[in-house]
Amino acid sequence: MEKIIPWDIGGGNLHLSYTGQGTGELQIWSDTRNYTGKIRQKSVRLQTKEGNTAIELLISQQCYKAYVEGNTLLFTDAIKVYVIDGSNLNIDDKDVYVSNETIHI
Repeated sequence: MEKIIPWDIGGGNLHLSYTGQGTGELQIWSDTRNYTGKIRQKSVRLQTKEGNTAIELLISQQCYKAYVEGNTLLFTDAIKVYVIDGSNLNIDDKDVYVSNETIHI
């Protein structure tokens, strides 16, 4: 059986797929990447059909710092990027750096 729950921000859905009754396996995945610039979270309550067992899960999805759309590199709010003097790109992020004219993200 599968249950689809929309993310609150950024579009897309969480998918919960499970089998069995009470002791089956649960698989959780997202059908979209997170480009919101922030970690997104969703609280999900799981309960047995009889209602005698319940658990609350907090599901988190990391965000991408940048992505390519067509021929354009787009940065999310997760990275501090700004242009100075109208043409110089400044990246203020410890995990992102430039070497040999290549941006490493």
